[in-house]
Amino acid sequence: MFRTLDCCLGDLGIGLTVVKAQESNFTDGKMIPALRVALQENDCAVLLLDLVRTCLEFNYSVAIPVRLRGVVVPDLYLHAGMKDCSQLTFSECLFSTLSLGIELQPDILPRFTGCYIDILEGRSSRDDLPAGMFDAQCDFGKFTDAPQTTAAISEMDLPVGTKVLLTILKKMYFQSGSGRKENALHRGLDHHGRRLVGDILRLLQTEKIISPYKRAGVDMTIWVPDRSKTARVQKLIMSPRTCKDPLIDKVERL
Repeated sequence: MFRTLDCCLGDLGIGLTVVKAQESNFTDGKMIPALRVALQENDCAVLLLDLVRTCLEFNYSVAIPVRLRGVVVPDLYLHAGMKDCSQLTFSECLFSTLSLGIELQPDILPRFTGCYIDILEGRSSRDDLPAGMFDAQCDFGKFTDAPQTTAAISEMDLPVGTKVLLTILKKMYFQSGSGRKENALHRGLDHHGRRLVGDILRLLQTEKIISPYKRAGVDMTIWVPDRSKTARVQKLIMSPRTCKDPLIDKVERL
């Protein structure tokens, strides 16, 4: 069945996989056998990619050698708190977006050989990349600087609604994980900010920037980002005063 797959799961699919696995008490000890089975099968590169992305979302290490060759990866986010993925190699793969967090440890990062990365977020040039992560055959469409930190957003001279918007977008798009529980989006905000979270989430849903998932019988909403909106989100975070995005006007009226 998996040999007929042409494309990998989207962010919503990965997010739901993580939620379901957490509800089933899935552990990292079960991930390695799953990776081994996918490696042994022919023409299961897409399934292997989905397992690797799920592994990264769980923040598990990739504890066995895994080489992905010739697959299309819609997006991948590597962050400072990630576990050891140095045995993971992407070879001749196409990435729409690859995001690199700050203070990455080069010795635990995946390796990339002969890959094309259309957008590399978090670094300004090839010279700014972690040592040994990419070989000379890797090519890049463009580099974009890292967005501002959550702490920096809270200190900006902006209306409360705008700061809450940027904080939510930062958590959704530029921190590890495919989705966020709604109560997690209230953390770090004062009581003035927390009262705006619900309205801002509804605005973002209307703009199709995020989507909700709620399992029947469970009082918990998971919000998942639409990675196709990453460029718009980055403009909002980097230049909230000058981006002229209509969302800014909407949240300032809340």
